[in-house]
Amino acid sequence: MNTVMNTATRTTRLVPALVLSVAVIGSATAGSAVAAKMITGADIKNGTVASVDVKNSSLTGKDLKTGSVGESDLGAGVRGKLNEPDLGGYEVKRVVAEADAGSLTSHFVACTPGKLAIGGGADLKNDEELVRVVDSAPYDFYDGVAQFAPPADDHADAWGVTVNNGLANLEQVTVYVVCVDPS
Repeated sequence: MNTVMNTATRTTRLVPALVLSVAVIGSATAGSAVAAKMITGADIKNGTVASVDVKNSSLTGKDLKTGSVGESDLGAGVRGKLNEPDLGGYEVKRVVAEADAGSLTSHFVACTPGKLAIGGGADLKNDEELVRVVDSAPYDFYDGVAQFAPPADDHADAWGVTVNNGLANLEQVTVYVVCVDPS
């Protein structure tokens, strides 16, 4: 038997297979190398990434710098909801009155009928020490007439304040009540 082989033919057949396998391994290795080299913030020039470069809904509050988004950056609908209480029938009613000179005077403001008082208070125009609020509390408003009394149950529908005016002249006081629907 003749065992002599033609090495030239064999080499010619191995070259395309070798080239192909080297190309496949090289591509796989290059892909891994590219994936290992990720772009970081240090690679990006300041001010070059725009809104269009960021995928919609991909950023959350924790991705943003504290204070970087202000109320003016938000849409009108969102801005309106920021300062809108989430209470049914919320209202604040005010009455401007005068505290008599040299005396204690009480002033009241009632909720719209059917609403309940959840808070209240007073604002004194004069901040002198001789003019001060000595009482601020919930009250009941009876029969649509200016008859106020401490609430008989846990449901008040008005607010009252008593002001001590130690000055010799009338002083302005604004009494307010915060009211909500009971449901």
